[in-house]
Amino acid sequence: MTALGMQAGLPPLHELGIFLGHGNATPPLFAGLLSAPPSPSRPVVGDLDANGRLDLVTVQTQGFNAVVFRNVTPLPSGLTPYGAGSFGCAGAHGIAATSAPSIGNAAFALSVTQAPPSALGLLLLGDVASAGSDPLGVGAIFLVDLFASTLLQGFNVASDGAGYALAPVPIPANPALLGVVVDAQAVFYWSNACPLASPFSLSTSNGMQITVQL
Repeated sequence: MTALGMQAGLPPLHELGIFLGHGNATPPLFAGLLSAPPSPSRPVVGDLDANGRLDLVTVQTQGFNAVVFRNVTPLPSGLTPYGAGSFGCAGAHGIAATSAPSIGNAAFALSVTQAPPSALGLLLLGDVASAGSDPLGVGAIFLVDLFASTLLQGFNVASDGAGYALAPVPIPANPALLGVVVDAQAVFYWSNACPLASPFSLSTSNGMQITVQL
């Protein structure tokens, strides 16, 4: 977690350590310390503002206060979120990216928050955005135009046990891709885990416009 702002008028007297896990049973990477009020306890991670970045909430064992650390890490250049999708059981999804969409970036991936835990969703990638419609009649808002797009691809977007999902979208080292614009959105199935607007238990993220950079 980086670039966090503390959203509480409480004196920073104690600290919370942030460690980033790798998901492979290896020791976590120490990422830094956050100033916190006295006796911080029970930290919980979640995307509170649906911006695709994980925030941190902790409570005091003394004083009964909650403190929110917002993750205000800016998006890399070439990425512009748009629209609003359909809520899932964990609330609104947020969508972001792990790095800039640059030519030859084989590690480029989109991240999605508030996904079903340990699940596989679908990332839609098209070349025409939609203002928000339900062309398939499934009770979910689509922000990628499924019928007007001349380029339409699907990628796996897999979530961990906390509902943080990643969709690898490697960008080839092809100079002709410079300036190409595509739009992305994630779709998830919730297995009737809660009542949703979609009769098919589907949720969708907001959209992300991607412009390929140098």
